[in-house]
Amino acid sequence: MRIILLRIYAVSICRLTFIKFRSCLPAALLAIPLTLTLFWITGLSDYFFEISFDDFKWPPFVDVQKQVSLELLGYPTETPPINLWTQFRLLHHPTCKNNRLTRKRSILVIVKSAPERIKNREVIRSIFGPSLENNNLTGGFRFRIIFVLGKPIDSIMDNLELENQKYGDLIIGDFIDNYFNNTFKFIHSIGFAHNYCNSGTVPFVLLLDDDYLLLPWNLAAEVEKHVSHERLYMGWRYDTSPFRLRWRKFRINISEYPFNAYPPYITAGAVLLSGQTVNEFYIAIQHTKIFIFDDIYAGILSYLLAIQPQHNPNFSPFPHDNSLFSSIRGSKFSRQHTRSTAELPTSACGAKFYDEECFSRCDCKNGRTWTEIGGKRIRLLKGHQH
Repeated sequence: MRIILLRIYAVSICRLTFIKFRSCLPAALLAIPLTLTLFWITGLSDYFFEISFDDFKWPPFVDVQKQVSLELLGYPTETPPINLWTQFRLLHHPTCKNNRLTRKRSILVIVKSAPERIKNREVIRSIFGPSLENNNLTGGFRFRIIFVLGKPIDSIMDNLELENQKYGDLIIGDFIDNYFNNTFKFIHSIGFAHNYCNSGTVPFVLLLDDDYLLLPWNLAAEVEKHVSHERLYMGWRYDTSPFRLRWRKFRINISEYPFNAYPPYITAGAVLLSGQTVNEFYIAIQHTKIFIFDDIYAGILSYLLAIQPQHNPNFSPFPHDNSLFSSIRGSKFSRQHTRSTAELPTSACGAKFYDEECFSRCDCKNGRTWTEIGGKRIRLLKGHQH
């Protein structure tokens, strides 16, 4: 059959080039291995070997939902775990002194950061730290913001240790910090939230990138709609397929992921989880092979557990040209129905935020927050009367 297909391919090449069949056939047959080589070099060949997502299975090919149910009910699992929590070692963890978050109206915000992004962490602390002490700004919820990161490859580790001694808000995992280790940040976040300060699971957890703008009162308003025992996995939902071309940054090899689509997942920039989902993820991680992309891995866990990713348009990761906020990469969830930005502390003035071309500042005189791109100021937050 393959020989017939190759012959048909050769004949087609000859007809397309208007060359007589007998003289063209040898050259056309010679072009076949060259074409196949080109397909392999570019990664196009992977598309021919993809498996339909309808046949999705994931190592170690066990009934993950059943294992989770057994453990939640206090029974031993049928299969041994492939990922032991003892292998996910922490170098440093946040302080637990005077931080009780296991009551019903509590939210733990875990910000995904990197060792060198010290200024981002400083701005987040200076802007949101004081507001979290004000019940009028938190809807009566108790908040805590911590940061998760890996270890650096240089001597900056000493600085991180000093930073954690000063603020007590760093989770530092025993892995090299880079983009393709973000799944370990996700795993450590789930582990810390599951047994927060040895006192139980936090009712609600927000996983956030450090270039997102968070307004606690908006988050509290959303969380108010849910209960901690709900199977909540919410944010901006994606239904996508793997990139196979070799020059793509997020290219994934057919051997690493053989299916033609990913399970539905929430983009990693902003993910809202309930305590119930945290508990189920915690157990499921032990029975699910790790995947290189953290948001896809969370999607795999939710798919195996039959937890539906809930799309919330207020978690949009995209800039919007038709809004005042179009120039900033941040959750729309943090932009709508905001209070006056005069409530932001003036200590945030002039602090660089986000990246080199887009950063947030506080205009202390007018009490406004704005972004500067190419020398042009664009307001980020619009005062809203309640």
